[in-house]
Amino acid sequence: MVEQVWMCGLCSGTHECEGEAVMCCSPEPQEAWACGDCEEVHKQKDEAVGCCGEKVSCPKCMRPHSEKTLNGVSVRVVGFCNICTPVYSYEEQRSVEDAFYAGNGINCNVLTGSVY
Repeated sequence: MVEQVWMCGLCSGTHECEGEAVMCCSPEPQEAWACGDCEEVHKQKDEAVGCCGEKVSCPKCMRPHSEKTLNGVSVRVVGFCNICTPVYSYEEQRSVEDAFYAGNGINCNVLTGSVY
């Protein structure tokens, strides 16, 4: 699911309502769309809808995850998400983190769930 947000014309900061964007720094705010999974902001709605791709379900807990998210990559690589099984071997952790970096170009930590 995507959420409509407003982006300031000068600083590119995002706001949930148009009035906040107008008050912030704009002559006129720009309409934008935020991905519901990773919260990345896109200028086109179809880009936000396709941002995190298809959903994958964890075979252990049946929770759906977007395939590009940390849990989605974990399901694909080791067969479970870190919600139902928060304990990984060192090899599994390294494999998931490497696959996440290869697919998204950003680092993550499986144990904390942080993406940076």
